[in-house]
Amino acid sequence: MDIILIRHGTKIPTSPDKDAPLAPEGLAEIDHLKERMTRLGINPAVYLTSKYKRAKQTAERLAFDASLIHTLNALTPDTDTFSSDAQHMLTSISAEAKKQNIDLNQQAVIAIVGHEPQLSTLLRYMTSKLEIGKGSGVPVKADSFDALIKGKGTL
Repeated sequence: MDIILIRHGTKIPTSPDKDAPLAPEGLAEIDHLKERMTRLGINPAVYLTSKYKRAKQTAERLAFDASLIHTLNALTPDTDTFSSDAQHMLTSISAEAKKQNIDLNQQAVIAIVGHEPQLSTLLRYMTSKLEIGKGSGVPVKADSFDALIKGKGTL
């Protein structure tokens, strides 16, 4: 199993923050990421994303099919399941995916599209790497999504 942690591209400063779209620079960052993913043959079976506009835009630009995109509260700031604890985040992501009839343990490649500092917290928990830049992705390998919940991912 491969997990691709993807941080949304640069946003246009807007209030409220949840409605901030990608800036032209952010669109270019995500288009560049899509080119790299395509060149490397990285084709996620599912995109799990925050409900914030810029994260959804990022997933929409990357996915070849909109039906692969699923929004989750666990990835959305200011929701009841959003957490700064990595194990809790992963457990919540798994539970929400199951409610949408997605068995994450059966997916070969999963893209998680979200925000800082949550993505770096997940990355540190799963692999010990420190941060994710804007408009970039980091591939994480694991035997299953359950293994990620236990902090057993590798770069």
